[in-house]
Amino acid sequence: MLAISQPCLPACTTPAPISLPQAPEPALIPQYGEVWEIGVLYGPHGAPDFFTPESMDTFFNAEWQVHYNSNRLGVRLVGPKPEWTRSRRRRSGLTSPPTCTTCEYAIGAVNFTGDFPVILTRDGPSLGGFVCPVTIAKAELWKVGQVEAGDRIRFHAISFEHAQSLEIAQQVAVTNLWCRGKPAGPASFDCTRRDDQRGDPGGNSCSGSAAGGGLPSGGRQLCADRIRR
Repeated sequence: MLAISQPCLPACTTPAPISLPQAPEPALIPQYGEVWEIGVLYGPHGAPDFFTPESMDTFFNAEWQVHYNSNRLGVRLVGPKPEWTRSRRRRSGLTSPPTCTTCEYAIGAVNFTGDFPVILTRDGPSLGGFVCPVTIAKAELWKVGQVEAGDRIRFHAISFEHAQSLEIAQQVAVTNLWCRGKPAGPASFDCTRRDDQRGDPGGNSCSGSAAGGGLPSGGRQLCADRIRR
């Protein structure tokens, strides 16, 4: 057994600290409240393929309440019911929201499992057929780990370039314990803009969109029920 707190023994000596503890800059201390503003990237599924434009406006203007049934698989949100561009009628006569072809899920994607949105987190699924209209920017993901049941979330769309600048600023702050200020995004941002590339007159074309987390989403997203027909 090794003796404890006996500096005369080589095995018990404690090296001097590298530096004295210091309080961080006030700008480095996060603000914890009951209403969270979270920046998201638009896509890969949105309007008009799956949601109506009015429904996406409602999504960004609403305050989503964090449900108590949330965990490391996902954070369930309670809010207004979405309006779908098209719905699928089952044999029972009931309608269900549209689904897409199986695609990858990024961590932080807001996944609509029916009419209820769920923020997919670390232990969530990696792919599936439910639609994800937005994906939380990587630099904003820490906020999801801090929300409590009953807190409210407001989403606002940001550009890919703004998301990158936020991530770089976050890495600098963590590495150097120095904050150079939060990068300012554009005053207005059209989150519904498509990045389509038109092809030849024969009708060939391609399109692409960001799926979040560095994952690309190629091709026009189609409803699975349309493909099954």
